[in-house]
Amino acid sequence: MKQKAGALGLGAGLLAAAALLAVLALGFLFATVAAALATFLPTWLALLLTTALLVLLGAILGLVGRASVRKGTPPLPQQAITEAKRTTEAIKEPTR
Repeated sequence: MKQKAGALGLGAGLLAAAALLAVLALGFLFATVAAALATFLPTWLALLLTTALLVLLGAILGLVGRASVRKGTPPLPQQAITEAKRTTEAIKEPTR
């Protein structure tokens, strides 16, 4: 049990480090986009365009996420509700 807990802790730590590096890599990707735009645009404009792209992507993801959350709420277990209604009906029926 102790070995499994240690392996689980190590795995969780490695996954957290991988997630952190992925976020940093994404930041460097957008810095690269801004630097590439700066080769033919003024630096301030390249940074502004990159920021606008990030805001646009964030807004789109936020709207899609909000629509998905609204679609999924309230989270009702339809199958369990149906089975509970059937059970209640079966109990109420007189036995022959």
